[in-house]
Amino acid sequence: MPRKQCYTAHTLFELLQAEGSVGSETSIQAYGVRWRKAQKARHPCFCPWRREPGQDAQVDWGEAQVILAGVQQIVEVFVMRLNYSRRSEVQAFPARKQEAFFAGHVRAFEHFGGVPHRLSYDNLATAIKPFIEGLNREEQRAFIAFRSYYLFSSHFCTPGQGHEKGGVEHSVGTSSAQFSRAPASRGFL
Repeated sequence: MPRKQCYTAHTLFELLQAEGSVGSETSIQAYGVRWRKAQKARHPCFCPWRREPGQDAQVDWGEAQVILAGVQQIVEVFVMRLNYSRRSEVQAFPARKQEAFFAGHVRAFEHFGGVPHRLSYDNLATAIKPFIEGLNREEQRAFIAFRSYYLFSSHFCTPGQGHEKGGVEHSVGTSSAQFSRAPASRGFL
């Protein structure tokens, strides 16, 4: 109950005295302390988050600065991360085009050896049309066809709530930093 609706030990003592009890206020306070400790021990405050293998993955884009052919450039980094095993597939593309988005998925599916049942996304323009109102989203026609071919469902996170897919958000930052420090001789594109 909210704090203002709870009885204090003194109020309980007065109510019990009015009903004819002969106990002391100190014994009621001691009982209250024991009861609260027992309640805390009985009800843990966590909910385990269990994922099955192949059930979920998270997808996101990031940016990295690389030196390619002696020229410093910004590349778009595609990251797909499996929730169960925490394995990631990272790829770099020259731009965040829909073709790169689909190619990133296909290469990740090949790398993982299968397609997760559900993929979580930010509100990417390559997957959905701009918001009309609220949380209602309309997927791009090409994305619907792609998703239907590979038979996975899509989940779009609440705008501004990066914690909903925090695993891939962390992977994007780490991967972008690795691309920026990578030797120029490695071909990423």
